[in-house]
Amino acid sequence: MKGKRINRNVRQWLVPVLILLAVFFVLLIRFTVSGKRKEQTEAEEKLITMVQGYAAQVQMLVYGVQKSADSAAAYMAADSNAEREAVLAAVCANPEVYDAVICDANGAGYRANGERVDLAGTEYFENVFVEEGKVLYVADDGISGQSAILVAAPAIRNESVAGYVLCYVNVAEFEKLIKKTNLTSNTFYILLENSGQIVNAAGATGSVLCAEEGDYFVFLRENQDNKVIDRLYTRVQNKNSDITYLTWQKDARAMIYAPVGIGNLTLLAGIEKSYIDTMVKRDLSSNNAMVWQIVIVLILFVGAIVTIYVISQVKSNEKGKELANKADTDLLTDLFNKMATERKIKEQIAEHPDELGLLFVLDIDNFKKINDTMGHAFGDEVLRTLGWRIKAEFRATDIVGRTGGDEFTIFLCNMKTEEIIRTEASRVEKFFKDFRAGESVKYSATASIGAAIFPTDAKDFEGLYKAADKALYVAKKRGKNQLAFYGDTD
Repeated sequence: MKGKRINRNVRQWLVPVLILLAVFFVLLIRFTVSGKRKEQTEAEEKLITMVQGYAAQVQMLVYGVQKSADSAAAYMAADSNAEREAVLAAVCANPEVYDAVICDANGAGYRANGERVDLAGTEYFENVFVEEGKVLYVADDGISGQSAILVAAPAIRNESVAGYVLCYVNVAEFEKLIKKTNLTSNTFYILLENSGQIVNAAGATGSVLCAEEGDYFVFLRENQDNKVIDRLYTRVQNKNSDITYLTWQKDARAMIYAPVGIGNLTLLAGIEKSYIDTMVKRDLSSNNAMVWQIVIVLILFVGAIVTIYVISQVKSNEKGKELANKADTDLLTDLFNKMATERKIKEQIAEHPDELGLLFVLDIDNFKKINDTMGHAFGDEVLRTLGWRIKAEFRATDIVGRTGGDEFTIFLCNMKTEEIIRTEASRVEKFFKDFRAGESVKYSATASIGAAIFPTDAKDFEGLYKAADKALYVAKKRGKNQLAFYGDTD
């Protein structure tokens, strides 16, 4: 009986072990056959997504100019007596626009400086008559002789084109955007028209696979397999996002491209293939470690149960954190909501009771008037833009939240000295001197700001918030659009 019971117990343990062995061998075969390709695909998709994000930044740069040009053209179409000086000044208010022209359908018109111009003889003017010609690259702007991204908007009156508003964007703005990317320092970037004409190049332009002018596809066909380049050309023409591998003179690159989404522009990034290989190798090493964990599980069956439980708990915790993050987020601004802001500031104070901190409580001035005169949708856009700008202005360790309709709370951690506190306060106050929101209509929103210092003004969140709120009242009483510290007089 005892022997039968032992055999039965052995069988009870043997079946799970055999199942685990079968799983192990299936996983081993899977990792051997398809693991590397899977990790390669995931690495490529991750990099394509990153390049798509950079392309979207280029799109936003051009889109803002296009919205201004469309608004100016609509204004001209509605009012035949519109002052061209005012219209040109409005579109040139965009920092990316270095010049603008208002002209009739024959190309005769005026520059922003009042100088007369005739664009009829330029190579590009006839292209502004077609829909896809509203955003195009010009090698010679016909004004100052420099290359530019041209944004055109027709003024249509009585179902016919009465004239055009033409905005010229400096291609060097592309280089400014590229400096903000976080790929490798050896990556080069090319902004090109789908036809292949290079608009600008930035980054590691010393690569043999990078060209800074001319037709990029012609350049590639001089040293690459034409079938590969033809496929690349077709994909770009069709405005696809994809990756192509090229090698020349030992310089192996992954050419990742994505449409900008406005005009016929494409962003191409040439990333060293070794960078992708490193990503794949790192991920494969992680997978191999998991295989060895399965082997250990087979040896230590009890440990396997514990491991599975731990993994389940980790996943559950991650899911819980994800739900908690969603619960902590203000849907309009993507900042912390009121409850999360208060909780995180309290946690920061509890963990660092002797560390200087700076709390700002701010209200947008006359926000009700913005909603009443500009509409609630525009008011939401002001709040959304402010949230995005404030979040970008501060460190990841700082706490930034929307704690009311038009109220925002900011807590700056680890302020070393009083001098740093004053500097940060001046920076916040200056931020609202330059803050503008809106796309077609640029609205300068101001704010009244109250500031309190931890632990000088209060040693807990409630007291600190009350101190900052009193300072906010002083700022409003002084006439708004300014910052006041707790203790300042009216």
